[in-house]
Amino acid sequence: MKRIFLIVLVLCFAFTLVACAGASEVFIETREPVVVSEVQHLFFPARNFEDLARRSADVVRVEVLDERVEWLMLWDNIPSELDPADFYNVYTLRRVKILEVFQGISQVGDIIDVFQEGGEVDGELWLNRNLIPMSSGEELLLFLHRPDDKSLAYPMNPWEGAFRFVDGVWQQVFPHASPDDRFAVTPEELEALAEYNGDSTA
Repeated sequence: MKRIFLIVLVLCFAFTLVACAGASEVFIETREPVVVSEVQHLFFPARNFEDLARRSADVVRVEVLDERVEWLMLWDNIPSELDPADFYNVYTLRRVKILEVFQGISQVGDIIDVFQEGGEVDGELWLNRNLIPMSSGEELLLFLHRPDDKSLAYPMNPWEGAFRFVDGVWQQVFPHASPDDRFAVTPEELEALAEYNGDSTA
């Protein structure tokens, strides 16, 4: 009788270990990234197409190719008494291909990186609630700022930086913009902008 009791006890212990191991694997696979910082930015929405185009360096239709997250230092002329390591930040970079140009220095066929601060690296999340959702393979209309005209491109602001073509018009991608700040862009407005700028829309 004691032998049977010991066998049952050992089996119960073994089943418990297996169950715990399985639970820990599920936990590891589904655990959320640790939020280590939250990015905060102030911006002033344009609230209409004309104002947004006036503020933007580039207005382009693009295909999103892929996404990566990197530590980058984008500051120039850091004073010698400061540590450059303190100026690194986490950025999400979307590699996009230019399909159509309505305004700006980009050319059809160019591939550029579109930056936004924030992202997840090694299970740690630098949270940016204004990060514009973009998926590989989709086409978007982007309004971009180009501070040095060449190496950097980032959305003018999260609410109005990216538009998706829905029901015959370009509608804002960012899901949290207030109703008062939402507007659509028509193909006719883009054609008029390209004609005004003399840009190639091929």
